[in-house]
Amino acid sequence: HIGQKVLEDGTRVTDEKMKMYIVEKLHIKRNIKLRTCRLELLIKLCEIYPLEERFSEKGWVFTVRGLPLPIGDHTNLNNFDEEKISTALGYVSHLVALLSKYLNIPLRFYPIPRGSKSSICNPARACTLVPDYPSRGCGSKAVLAEDSHLFGNASGDIYYALRRQALNSATYPLYWRGLNHSSKQKFDMAVALLRFDIEQLLEFQTHGRNIQLNKSSNHMIASLNLLLKTELLYVRR
Repeated sequence: HIGQKVLEDGTRVTDEKMKMYIVEKLHIKRNIKLRTCRLELLIKLCEIYPLEERFSEKGWVFTVRGLPLPIGDHTNLNNFDEEKISTALGYVSHLVALLSKYLNIPLRFYPIPRGSKSSICNPARACTLVPDYPSRGCGSKAVLAEDSHLFGNASGDIYYALRRQALNSATYPLYWRGLNHSSKQKFDMAVALLRFDIEQLLEFQTHGRNIQLNKSSNHMIASLNLLLKTELLYVRR
């Protein structure tokens, strides 16, 4: 027949349908490659940052790369080694940042992984800390987009000074060594923001996927463990 092609199963179709068939096949192959790549990356992440939950005489113990993270709602951190906890939080912040990138989920709060001196930034707060400055339709209250429009038309030294001051004021440390009492409150805020990011990643998993998450604990390690296991199961389907 003129203007018709034969598919693999012997079905005759028009040229237009043949083009749609080819595009659909390419789309399926591309999705398979993406899933394979994502699966490899997630497996590597699990190897680099092994997460463990175990029950001991003192109760549940949560670790990342063998370092305990005893952070709960009523935990007295003065009884623990600050260096180990801040390092563990640095691992978690790096893991969250990589998961955000690999899963293509923009986070509300930006983790800044730097080992035991990691921190997390609240860009929305940075917007409110910048004084009004003349701009072309983009005021100081603008939504942060890679901070390029955050500071209006400020340029040169003024621009960098405003940006540094605002981002520093809106950045919270994931460590408490050398901090005064008021700064320790910023540490508590940093841990809370990191938890919010993990919950955001978990919410993404359930959205439109018909996945029921059975959380054994609200601890961030337990949530990350659940996140990785669920995502691995979903990608392997």
